[in-house]
Amino acid sequence: MKKNKLLSAALLFVAIAGSCSKTTNSNSNTVISTSSSSSSSSSSSSGEIIPTDAKELFELTLVTNGDGTPTRYEINGLKYKNLKNVVIPSEIDKVPVKIITSSAFENTDIESVAIPLVSSDFDIKSDAFKNCKKLTKVEFISGDTINIIRSNAFEGCTSLKEFVFPKTFSSSLANCRFMFKDCTSLEKVVLPANTNTTEGSMFYNCPNLKIVTIHKGGSSNLIFTDNYILSSNKTTLEVGWNKVEIPSTVKYIDSYAFCCGISDDTLDINLTSSYYAVRDNAFANIKCNSVNISNVSTIGKYIFENSNIKKLTLNYSNTILTNLFYKAHIGEFNIGNLLTSIAFNKGETSTDSEYSIYMNIDQINVVSNNQYFYTSNNFLIWNENNNRKIAAFEYGNKEEYYIPNEVQAIGPNLFYKNNTVKKVTMSNNVTTFIRLENSSSYVSRTFSYCDNLEEIVFSNNIADNTVSGFTQYGVCNLPKLKKFNVPLNVTNIRPLSSSFDVLPSLEEIVVPAGHKTYKIENRCLTYTNPTTNEKTVHLVCNGWSLPASITKLSERFNNSTPADPDLVLPKEITEIVAFNLSATRNALTNVKIRSLKTKADEITIPATYLLANNDIITSIELSKINSLIGSAKYVYQYELLYNLPLLEEFKLKMTLEEIKDLMKRSYDAKVSKFTNFSQFIAECPKLKELTILDETKNYWIKCALSDIDISDLI
Repeated sequence: MKKNKLLSAALLFVAIAGSCSKTTNSNSNTVISTSSSSSSSSSSSSGEIIPTDAKELFELTLVTNGDGTPTRYEINGLKYKNLKNVVIPSEIDKVPVKIITSSAFENTDIESVAIPLVSSDFDIKSDAFKNCKKLTKVEFISGDTINIIRSNAFEGCTSLKEFVFPKTFSSSLANCRFMFKDCTSLEKVVLPANTNTTEGSMFYNCPNLKIVTIHKGGSSNLIFTDNYILSSNKTTLEVGWNKVEIPSTVKYIDSYAFCCGISDDTLDINLTSSYYAVRDNAFANIKCNSVNISNVSTIGKYIFENSNIKKLTLNYSNTILTNLFYKAHIGEFNIGNLLTSIAFNKGETSTDSEYSIYMNIDQINVVSNNQYFYTSNNFLIWNENNNRKIAAFEYGNKEEYYIPNEVQAIGPNLFYKNNTVKKVTMSNNVTTFIRLENSSSYVSRTFSYCDNLEEIVFSNNIADNTVSGFTQYGVCNLPKLKKFNVPLNVTNIRPLSSSFDVLPSLEEIVVPAGHKTYKIENRCLTYTNPTTNEKTVHLVCNGWSLPASITKLSERFNNSTPADPDLVLPKEITEIVAFNLSATRNALTNVKIRSLKTKADEITIPATYLLANNDIITSIELSKINSLIGSAKYVYQYELLYNLPLLEEFKLKMTLEEIKDLMKRSYDAKVSKFTNFSQFIAECPKLKELTILDETKNYWIKCALSDIDISDLI
């Protein structure tokens, strides 16, 4: 019987093969039909039934022109998730396939892919095959011209050893930024025959790269050798691999030239006046013995990003550029006599690179005849214009740092992501926190993301303003911070939105006697506005309870644990403040409460993330909501309740008509986009219904979340 079934399956397969045009791979478990007129399938070597119709294998988009005529298909991903060996169809229903879209195959387990180039305008978009860690073979078939392969297309394909481009590349390789980033097994790349410019970042962290060559018979004007690619006039080193070898003719080292991840503990890199320019990220991701930069005419940004250097010597121009060594580990940092100043450079993006003063230094040495720099207490001190002394860098990976008495200013990002430090103390001579240069906001992450920092002793004389006082993100994301003091002369510790934020272990805030605006009440840092006399809470320690005379709940309760997990907001509290409707900073986000009840007759609440990320809360009872706070800037983003896995009861002291009226007003004001109440709730699997008042307001009634809808009112 089993043999008969197998024979029938084989005959069916042959019949299908005779009636459909297919592309097959002899070593593949994939058979792809270019027609979708009938559904068909084939068996893999394991007996699994595999679809052969492209529409069953792939997620597709059909693109048409103005009159509805199909122009192309785009591949958006796998519909059949177990496919290992992929053959992209050249056409479907006689409509050409021309694009593999962004992230189409990202994080899949495919092992090979064959891409037909019947159409010379075929595109592979960004991240198309990103993190396909089992991908070992990429093959271009049925043609030799491709239009473009976008950035990061094969990033993280850690099993890929060889890549051969099509012979002709219609666009520039400049579009292929980080194409093979983190392809740690990649050994050989064959570039298009018409390659006239390269893109060094293609090979970021490809430490096993051994061969980069070009199709035979190519017309490139570049010079290819065993270890590098030079411009036609031999003055620019565009890409290097295997080892750092810089010919004497070179005057320019191009961006990302040696970013492949060369590791050589004996390597010494000397960049002297004979090199006219070292461009951005030129030696990123390198590990070497020493680097000497002396009298170089032009230095780009991040040239040693993410590098590991045993000994670094700087003695060029007049300025230390802080972003040169972003994310670098430097064993010994030597500063020569030509350096007179520091440029606290801001990065280019809103990611970590924006905060470019971020490196790990074991030791700093300054030559004795340098009049502008010296070291003290494991800090590099800059005597700026002989006017004020700035603590520029810390070094030595100590658990406790004391900022020297003579220091008046703290450099930007001084302890940013220092995971060794536990305590920092500054003298009362410190008055200023310096911001990053060219920054559009008052940014300096002085103490941010220090995972083990437990205590900060601030100077009492820190300036009371946003220009030189506390900075945005200055004290932020410190999971173990237990104690800090409020400076005597600072009347508002958080004039900026993100200072003193996400401090889940806070146990003690010290306020000096006689402070003008602050005091500690019920383990809360309360602030009294000197103009209006309104009292608010600016920060809380764990174990807090609400002080008297508080009329609104500010965002600074987030990430804390109150004394009583069953939180009742008294009648006086009529507003729960919206920070910026983000996921982390509204008043009750991440607060460890078991239940919430409000007693005010009416209350104003945020339109999004009233409560979020709480794994113990089971019930909520809210007063009548008079309005939702929001802004069109943040609309269409988040829900009212999010990620409350144990929440079972939500009681709202409103009638159905009052709820609909609130939703309509919020929608019209662009505070909320939601037209159905169920859209306000996400990741709350146990919450199935809302408990509301009946029309007489005398009884509670149950109502399914999805039954509250205003679609007919807008």
